[in-house]
Amino acid sequence: MGVMCTKNPTETDGTAEVVSSSPLDPLEVYNMNKTRRGLALIFNQQSFVESKLCYRCGSDIDCSNLKKSLKHLGFEVKAFTDLSESKVHAKLDKAATADHSNADCFLVVFMSHGEKNYVNAFDKTITIQEIVDKFRGTNCKSLVGKPKIFIWQACRGDKHDDPVTPCATEPTEVVEAGAVYTLPAAADFIMCYSVAEGYYSYRDPLRGSWYIQDLCELLQTYGDSLEFTHLLTLVNAKVSKRDTKMDKNGKNFEAKQVPCFASMLTKKLYFHPKQFCCQFFQLSVGERPHRQTTSHTHHLQLSVRIPQNLHISNTADMSEESFTETDGLFTRKLITTNQQVTKDSPDVYNMTKVRSGRALIFNWMQFDLALQLNPRFGSDKDYKNLKKRREDFGFEVNIFKDLKKSDVNAKLDEAAKADYSNVDCLLVVYMSHGEKDYVETYDEKLMISDITDKFRGDECKSLAGKPKIFIWQACRGSEFDEPVDSETEHLVLEAGSINVFPAGADFIMCYAVAEGYYAHRDSKNGSWYIQDLCKQLKNCGDSLEFTELLTLVNNNVSKMEDREKKKQIPCFASMLTKNLYLQKKFQNSCTVICSNLFSCVHGFSPFLKNWERLQQDLRPESDCLKCH
Repeated sequence: MGVMCTKNPTETDGTAEVVSSSPLDPLEVYNMNKTRRGLALIFNQQSFVESKLCYRCGSDIDCSNLKKSLKHLGFEVKAFTDLSESKVHAKLDKAATADHSNADCFLVVFMSHGEKNYVNAFDKTITIQEIVDKFRGTNCKSLVGKPKIFIWQACRGDKHDDPVTPCATEPTEVVEAGAVYTLPAAADFIMCYSVAEGYYSYRDPLRGSWYIQDLCELLQTYGDSLEFTHLLTLVNAKVSKRDTKMDKNGKNFEAKQVPCFASMLTKKLYFHPKQFCCQFFQLSVGERPHRQTTSHTHHLQLSVRIPQNLHISNTADMSEESFTETDGLFTRKLITTNQQVTKDSPDVYNMTKVRSGRALIFNWMQFDLALQLNPRFGSDKDYKNLKKRREDFGFEVNIFKDLKKSDVNAKLDEAAKADYSNVDCLLVVYMSHGEKDYVETYDEKLMISDITDKFRGDECKSLAGKPKIFIWQACRGSEFDEPVDSETEHLVLEAGSINVFPAGADFIMCYAVAEGYYAHRDSKNGSWYIQDLCKQLKNCGDSLEFTELLTLVNNNVSKMEDREKKKQIPCFASMLTKNLYLQKKFQNSCTVICSNLFSCVHGFSPFLKNWERLQQDLRPESDCLKCH
């Protein structure tokens, strides 16, 4: 292990050792073939002891919609309303100590007011950290390696997100009070937020909150056919198209909302219908939908009688305290597809501009001695790898080394003012030391939100609606990740908390490690995260959807450990609103034209040869003589 400065946590030096020798499968998905889908807990807080916290009108609609949507996916749903802090803990503790061995996954929905890193129960506040920690690998062994989905419906600040392009208005909206901050999660966690940190979340007293409405609608339509992060991307898109008229200081203005999700999943996640539905009746409705099915679908409604004890665990009864609920009549929609999503579909980012985009790579190896920060040996390998990978995809790459804070801001301001009309996207890579919500420059700290805010849609108009990819290679705390043993494979334990910063629609934040933990860097070969990211970009960067590629990186890095068995889990926080592919570009338009002409000529060549032969056969004898 490398020497670490005691004043400020930095990256640690270490050589990665991959625990598993099994080949990495880009198509690997979570095992969702257990007997039960899993337990879903819904905490709906409408009333509160504190008078300053208003009654959450419309939240009961959210709860009802969620119960219906989650049952539709086969979850055993348990809903709780207006519980005290102690009762919330009791329900969560009971769920955490239950046996989830025969379940696919686990899901928690918490709908309430909140502020920063906590949410409100009926009488007291609860930190999000406390909730999530109960289901970590060390505390809930039967959920190790399984998806743990947390959905937070609450405000996360006191700002409004301004629209770049005005949309239709919803007449009756209520602004939720408070804020929720992203929190410590772990391997196989995905955190779904109704709004990015720092902004209001909106709720219709008659229809329920924007986020839950759209989430439920899309769960019912595509929940059993679409990969889950793809579905959340659709939710981002749908909610981001809403707006409302708000009154601020006597002036009307349009307010927007952009959800986000922070993922440390290490495989793809699908909620396909359970096989027993079709096994009972040996139904045949053609092939299952393609995993990327979106719009053009039609539904075949089947009502199937299921034995009432089908979902009963061998270790739990069906009482209320067991947190399970089954219906005697199980109704499921089977979806068949008429159209599949491709890279050219409207629900995919348009990546056909003249230029792939601009890539800004900021790399720090040395720091002002006054900061007492270790040199980042091996970081030169990272930026060289990144430069090559980005150039492979046609990016215009700009590299900056060891800049002062003022110089960094100058470069970012210059980039934010540039014209991106003919480019696909923007990429910013920042490799330095850091802690939670800031990163280091040569001489001072720089807030991550100060970086991302420069490229918001309202600040950089030509990037509105285009992917803005931020990759952060830096530590985010002072703890290490320990391994967790499993009966089936070597699995990793939790990795700290994720900070999602107010960035706006079409951002995706890629972190080398979850907040609260060290990032590892090999002094010879570069950091674990950047090494593997570059490897995956080379192998499948032009064919795999970008969030799928990041999930693959999560998987691979999570299998690495240093000589002291310390682990690392990357994460990404997405506010993308479409699928994202990074196809390779032809070098220039002339190459494209020549390639197209060559294809046409090549296609006609058999016809031309036959035509010449036919001319020879039909040519008059006198002409043949003249030829001699």
